[in-house]
Amino acid sequence: MAGTLLLTSPAVQADSPSVTSLPALTLKETGEGPSSLAEWAAEGPIVLNVWATWCGPCRKEMPSLQRLSALLAPHGVRVVALSVDDDINLMREFLLKYDISLPTPVASSASDVYRELKAFALPFTLYIARGGQVLGQHTGAREWDQDEVVHELAGLLGRDAPR
Repeated sequence: MAGTLLLTSPAVQADSPSVTSLPALTLKETGEGPSSLAEWAAEGPIVLNVWATWCGPCRKEMPSLQRLSALLAPHGVRVVALSVDDDINLMREFLLKYDISLPTPVASSASDVYRELKAFALPFTLYIARGGQVLGQHTGAREWDQDEVVHELAGLLGRDAPR
């Protein structure tokens, strides 16, 4: 019973990160954004969510990540949704259909992402300080826009925001 309560708790309670610094993964589709994850982190702290359109829990949590982005923006924290989809058009259709405007770079290699980030399940989210230090992570879906989660992420990452 205690394990169930822990798993459904909305608080961030960041797990220890599986990696301590962001690897130099390259991206094949970035829109207007940087061409590597390291460049994203150099711009400021980010909540990096690894997702795919074929992942049901990923699709379910995406609207709450969109809302989280608006809530963390005043703290200088960006939410970035890193897609491991092979079909970029399918990803774009999903984003349009659900009005998701998060930065959504696409990984050059899904297997590289899984290996380098030690992401063994999706969705997988890293909390990354400016410069690339990984401060924590979460595996699985959640409601990202709950007050407790927003407050804890703003406190954890907001201190690294550009001044």
